[in-house]
Amino acid sequence: RWQVQAAGEPCAGSVRLALAPEGRNELTLCENLPLPASAEQVWLTLEVIQPQATAWSAAGHRVAWQQFPLAAPLVVHTPAPAGTAPALECSDNAWTVRCGAQHWVIDKQSGLLTHWRVDGVQQLLTPLRDQFVRAPLDNDIGVSEVERIDPDAWVERWKSADL
Repeated sequence: RWQVQAAGEPCAGSVRLALAPEGRNELTLCENLPLPASAEQVWLTLEVIQPQATAWSAAGHRVAWQQFPLAAPLVVHTPAPAGTAPALECSDNAWTVRCGAQHWVIDKQSGLLTHWRVDGVQQLLTPLRDQFVRAPLDNDIGVSEVERIDPDAWVERWKSADL
């Protein structure tokens, strides 16, 4: 049996094999394989199935199988419509950007995003600020010893700041 799987759509068939032990054969599974335009991955699965019972297997026993990736059709995705461009307003102390229902205000002095509104509803409680934290390491103990802890060691500074 063979099956080609593309975009969730199977195309399958079967071919009767008549091979001698260690024999070879070249098969054409199908002349034309129409693939859906949305096919980004295409897989060929081949199975060798026992047609009748033998001393060691029942009829229908899968003797071997293999899966192969096939070349998929080139799909060019069309970009989404651009919509309206954002509008920028400049004042003495802020830049205001408007785009659809979104509205942002950036303070020129601090560089912080001070307001963000969606449909007129404020999204920020306070201006956005950077907050970079890293976990303490063994090396952050510095020159401290177990009994004599250096209060200037990074780990002690973090502990005193409740980090």
